Amino acid sequence: MKSKTATTAVVLIWSTLGVFAHAREPLRLALTNDDGWNSAGIKALNAEFKARGHTTTLVGPLTQQSGSSAALNTGEIRVTRQSDRVFSAAISAQDGVEPLVSGLLAIDIATSLDQAAPHWLVSGINQGANLGSATQHSGTVGAAIGALSGSFTDPVSAVAISTDEPKCDPACIESHYADVARFAADVLERLDTPLQSGIGLNINYPALAPAAIKGIRFTQQGRGFPINGRPVKLVYRCPACTSLQDGGVAEATMQPSPTSVPANKDSDSSAFADGYITIVPIEGDYTARDFRKLKRSIGRKLSAIEINPVPSPLQP
Repeated sequence: MKSKTATTAVVLIWSTLGVFAHAREPLRLALTNDDGWNSAGIKALNAEFKARGHTTTLVGPLTQQSGSSAALNTGEIRVTRQSDRVFSAAISAQDGVEPLVSGLLAIDIATSLDQAAPHWLVSGINQGANLGSATQHSGTVGAAIGALSGSFTDPVSAVAISTDEPKCDPACIESHYADVARFAADVLERLDTPLQSGIGLNINYPALAPAAIKGIRFTQQGRGFPINGRPVKLVYRCPACTSLQDGGVAEATMQPSPTSVPANKDSDSSAFADGYITIVPIEGDYTARDFRKLKRSIGRKLSAIEINPVPSPLQP
């Protein structure tokens, strides 16, 4: 019998993938990503949302910014209008802004155009799944965190959505992104109203046709980086660094670690590998889950540290 604890993945049974009641009112949506404003995934999202009558404002990085997490830009930013309610943002002619920044700009421009904040920020569709430990390094997820955290604007509900591309011809890949975009639109219309403040969703859609998908699992983030369906640790190594002289240079590389990561069947990585769409609730608060317990144990020890040091005998 399956556990009913809060950490257990919950299978959401929806009778037919892609068939949901439409939202009662059109949604105001800010769109961004980390693959660039003109990438296939975000274009599919924009087309699907607009076809359903929703209002979209798209601001994406000028260039690919994957792996940016929640990084910021603090210098000059150039925003270019590419078409109606579609913009690119850059820090130079060759380099786009961080995804978190393009997401915040999408919220700002949407708010100005519509005289009201967007109901949602949607980040994606990312080229490549963001599962397990890859989640916190993802620019796609970082943009969602920037919106829902409330650190820059009032919190805006946010969804990050990612998929692996199927190994097929360009027309097949375009069709796949359209399937993922339809699912993203179905999710927002099914929810109908934004989530509670500070909460977002990280959604990953397998590289499968809708008929081949086993279902939807509302689950938790796994550990390790999913590579070939197996969670692994990644390490940086520099074997020659210990023998360097001052000014010497050696090459360092990132590689899979031989240390295994314990399998967790109730995680996004496992469910995704089994052919399920995964949905993980996310938030921007990094406070440990067992804060009160830790406060009683670690907090008491650390609070006893003497703040004022004992004066040194050498001090006048």
